[in-house]
Amino acid sequence: MTLGIGAFNRLTESSLNLGFLMDSVFWLSVSGVLIVGSLIAGLYPAFVLSSYRPVTVLKGKMSGNQTGHLLRKSLVVFQFAASATLIASTIIVFQQLAHMKKIDLGFDMTETLVIRGPEVIAVDSLFQSTNNAFKEELSNKASISHVAASSNVPGDEIFWTNGIKRQEETDDKFKIIYNAGVDYNYFETYQIDIVAGRNYGLSFSTDTAALVLNEAAVKYLGFQNNEAAVGQKVTFWGRPHTLVGVVADYNQMSAKAEVAPIAFPLTTEASNYYTLKLESGNYQSVFNEVKNTYQSFFPGNPFDYFFLDQFYNRQYDNDRKFSRVFTLFAAFAIFVACLGLFGLSSFNTLNRSKEIGIRKILGASVPNIVQMLSKEFLWLVLIANLVAWPAIYWLMNNWLDNFATRISVGVNVFIISTLVVLFIALATVSYKIIVTALANPVKAIRTE
Repeated sequence: MTLGIGAFNRLTESSLNLGFLMDSVFWLSVSGVLIVGSLIAGLYPAFVLSSYRPVTVLKGKMSGNQTGHLLRKSLVVFQFAASATLIASTIIVFQQLAHMKKIDLGFDMTETLVIRGPEVIAVDSLFQSTNNAFKEELSNKASISHVAASSNVPGDEIFWTNGIKRQEETDDKFKIIYNAGVDYNYFETYQIDIVAGRNYGLSFSTDTAALVLNEAAVKYLGFQNNEAAVGQKVTFWGRPHTLVGVVADYNQMSAKAEVAPIAFPLTTEASNYYTLKLESGNYQSVFNEVKNTYQSFFPGNPFDYFFLDQFYNRQYDNDRKFSRVFTLFAAFAIFVACLGLFGLSSFNTLNRSKEIGIRKILGASVPNIVQMLSKEFLWLVLIANLVAWPAIYWLMNNWLDNFATRISVGVNVFIISTLVVLFIALATVSYKIIVTALANPVKAIRTE
């Protein structure tokens, strides 16, 4: 059990332990399940066996009744319907994860190193000049093409909010909007497009009262379009601001969520994160160089850094774990279904051994017999897939609705899952069928 939990923890990157074995409620639940399961498992064969006539049993002619055959086939159909559902769902989960990695997020995070800002500052009054000098020092390095400072970076959830309204509106029209403080270089560093107006600039002395919004914020405030918003007055931070620019929407968080309205106030003292665009592929030397510079400007602070792509993609960790567990359960479901199908095929070929022997004596070839015996099981698997398709479509569409950017459930998923299930079913029954078809027909008839 310890090995099993260890393997499961590695698969799901979780930390389950055996502490639940000390819980009395767990053992009561397990005991209840075992007792009820044993009763249910024993009742059916008991009723079936008691229905047989002793003379028939002694003659060895326990061929079963129509109800028993129907129940066995129904169970096989149910098991393979569950398997088909899990296989198709696993394919869709992997497709959605791949889709989220491929979509245009609206910003560039390649070769992007992010440094967390200092928490300990020697002299508060000198921080602004130290902050600017630090960014300037980094910008002068040949291995770094861009440097920006901000209160947040993509993938970092924004908790800073404030009220905003169009200046001509009354105070009861204030709306809550997310705020991400940025410096002059932020949008250029992340290659976030300016779709209307302009970026902040040192040449504009009035930019301390300027404001840049994203496209979602323009719609949120009710402006007709991006161009119409530029130059308009809004009340923000309790004082008037002029909208000087609109940036394209980008996914601040993962593609699972809708793009939120964000205001980007110019915050020259922003230092939560420093974003560096790297030019050199020799990252170790860049780290050492940047680390020495950081510690010289901010002594006493740990040098904490990360690559933005790894930081951003951590949001999909739960989805990746979900897909692994889903795959594991799909494998278990297929295994159980194959056991049921193998048992049904063994039972069926045993009951039809006399028929098979007669057919071989009358000239039926082995391929003919294999085709005849396989057809019945393949029909069951096809029926199972037809039963599973509506469930797959409904369940996975509901799951995909949790994503702002999602794929559509295509016909190819149903085709692939059906072919996989058919192949597994055929591989399961083929051994028993081929052995029966190759058996000596005289022996089968004599046994009967």
